[in-house]
Amino acid sequence: MMTDAGAAARSYVPLVVGLAIACTHAGVALADPTAEARFREGRRLLKSHQLAEACAAFATSAELDTRTGTLLNLADCQEQRGQTATAFATFEQAKALAVRVGDKRREREADRRAAALEPRIPTLVIAVPRQPAIAGLVIRRNGTALDTSLWNTPLRLDPGDYTIEVTAPGYRSWTRVATIAPRQHATVVVESLVRDDAPPPSSTPPAVLAPAVAPAAALGVMVGASQLENAAIGTRATYAIALPVGELRGIGALSYTRVADEPTLPDLHTDTLTVAALAEYVWRPVPIIGFGGGLGLGIDFDFPEGEGDGRENDVGTWFGVVVSPLIVRLGRADAGLHVQLQKAGDELIVYGIAAVDWFLW
Repeated sequence: MMTDAGAAARSYVPLVVGLAIACTHAGVALADPTAEARFREGRRLLKSHQLAEACAAFATSAELDTRTGTLLNLADCQEQRGQTATAFATFEQAKALAVRVGDKRREREADRRAAALEPRIPTLVIAVPRQPAIAGLVIRRNGTALDTSLWNTPLRLDPGDYTIEVTAPGYRSWTRVATIAPRQHATVVVESLVRDDAPPPSSTPPAVLAPAVAPAAALGVMVGASQLENAAIGTRATYAIALPVGELRGIGALSYTRVADEPTLPDLHTDTLTVAALAEYVWRPVPIIGFGGGLGLGIDFDFPEGEGDGRENDVGTWFGVVVSPLIVRLGRADAGLHVQLQKAGDELIVYGIAAVDWFLW
């Protein structure tokens, strides 16, 4: 009997161990129920483009149960809201968590998204001139006091309005408002404070300090065609300066075109090399969509091929107008459709051009 009882007991051991392991893994796999519910709500709200509510739901879920997937969804939501600095920090947090738990796939995804977002993050420098120290000097940004280590340092911020207030005992407070747009790098220079007993200033300083902006450079390729049934291919270089609602661009372009001089004689054609310079303003009602227009000048170098009377190399100039009905931002690249009207002598040439520009920073 004892032998049978012992054998029966031993037969239950694998079952008990298996149940224990199953319960342990179930505890690891299951998320906090409230966190899971908020996460699913965030996904639903994100699909319906209710971004503020979706971000709040993801943030609550992450507070209750911090997971890499939740942080990635939160960062994606923040990026869609235009909160580039906040989204970058959340992507970095997701990457650190993925490294800690050994999730290589989500680590690579968080790193990729953060790298693509970084060039678009604006910065603000609160420049404090080197002058005799004022006891009790405090600098606040939107009501929050900044540590002295953050003075004279580029601070990554989301686009928006920032109120800079400087106070010190015995001095009049000093306030400026800086409006930061995507890709901008702004500087607010703190002026010397005026003592309380000093006479009032003769004029009121401007309420808004226009931020300095940093340029961005891009290289691109383009293809086009005109009503003359000729096609063009080329390259272009762009130098863009961000403005509060868009950007001002200087564009240099080099293109090659072949035109058949006689449809019945395919060997009789002209190769044209064009060097052009254009200035264009791009208006962006939203960060990823732009519309533009500007002016351009160009020089055409014509090289006739084939035998013909008086066919010599020639140089001509043109001026024109460029209209960009659509420019789409795809990460660091801009894909745009452009219409260029060129006036060369008595001839009017209309080009349709598709271009892709890759921003280097």
